[in-house]
Amino acid sequence: MNGQGQVYLVVLRQPLVAQDIALTIAEFDMAARVIVAPDMAQAMTQMGENQREADVCLAFVDLALAAGLAADARPDLPEATPAFPGQMRCILVGDGAAPPHLAICGRLDTPFTTAQVLSVLQRFANRDGTRNCLPAFPS
Repeated sequence: MNGQGQVYLVVLRQPLVAQDIALTIAEFDMAARVIVAPDMAQAMTQMGENQREADVCLAFVDLALAAGLAADARPDLPEATPAFPGQMRCILVGDGAAPPHLAICGRLDTPFTTAQVLSVLQRFANRDGTRNCLPAFPS
């Protein structure tokens, strides 16, 4: 699913759940470039050298994966963990407590519906209806 629109990451260990979110994103933003990967390292590889993390509109990241990667985070830079490069805007997907030092902008508890995914996406649409993403979190 590649387009010239916004870049979205879907980093989930469950391929069917990842595909469901990716299809919902594609319906929401038909020009979207949706990158689906089982871990952040593969997602960054798929993004390519010409794409920067700051260009990512929104990342849906597996909660269990984020919790595991958060253990390697630098305490002086909690927003720059391996799970969340730079100031990427992240939605954690899954059940359980989020790592307290990660900068996230939302959650999708499982199981979730397509309507809930669309609601999350809608929160990041501009008021005029365009699909441009909001500015990154302040540092």
